[in-house]
Amino acid sequence: MEKVNKITHNCPDAPLHIYVSHAETEARKAWFEKYKKPVIESFNSSRGIRVRNPFSIDYNNAKELTDKISEMISPKEVEGIRMCFGCDVNSNTGELDIILAPVKKGRNGKLEDIRGAYILASTLRKVDDRVAASMTRFYKNNFAEPLSATLSDEDIENGLSETLNVYFNTYQLESLINETNCQVDHLKLGVHGISIIFVSYTTTPEVRNTGEKLMRRLTIQFVYTDIQGKEINLEDVDTRYGLPFDGFDTGDPTPPFDNYSDI
Repeated sequence: MEKVNKITHNCPDAPLHIYVSHAETEARKAWFEKYKKPVIESFNSSRGIRVRNPFSIDYNNAKELTDKISEMISPKEVEGIRMCFGCDVNSNTGELDIILAPVKKGRNGKLEDIRGAYILASTLRKVDDRVAASMTRFYKNNFAEPLSATLSDEDIENGLSETLNVYFNTYQLESLINETNCQVDHLKLGVHGISIIFVSYTTTPEVRNTGEKLMRRLTIQFVYTDIQGKEINLEDVDTRYGLPFDGFDTGDPTPPFDNYSDI
């Protein structure tokens, strides 16, 4: 496959502010596999459940997801989307899911969910507020609580729980949308689908400019896939910048960020 360079494409600059290198993506996957996955599987095994694919939400058509996100953030009041971790207690699959919760600024300046607008990531359809609440509550009580033992010593000492949601502002989401349009419509490097994968920060701290230190904490990334659903390492095919970039991140996980959801 011919590589693309900064002369042969017709796209805006790659959003390097949200890209994560392939090496970092692989390290986060490995940390998740070693420390987070066994805890999740242990709970599911206790219920006699063997989960087929609990750790990614896959879309064969990448723009199916980004078009839905674009629709969700189009109202002027929307500041971003909280991606809340959940699990359907009634499905008996044990698979983690994500409730997409668009947010607006409340009277006190803090972000609050736009009620009645929750979208289930696995189906991209609206989900009732009560169902969304039961899913996030089930995750919090049965997954987040035992997973908290795998957090950094600092987080444990501060009494923080495992991640409950990850917040992406509209700027970050628009960057994801634009890059997906570029990859699919212009570059044509084999990008066909996209996956939201569960990963974990490692022992190497990621320190944000607001002071939060992210280590050994559950999070999510977006990765592109080919027509067979296999992940694409963009560093192998996209040489626009000569810099390492692969998956997407930089969402704010809560905790430690104060972006608690209403569900």
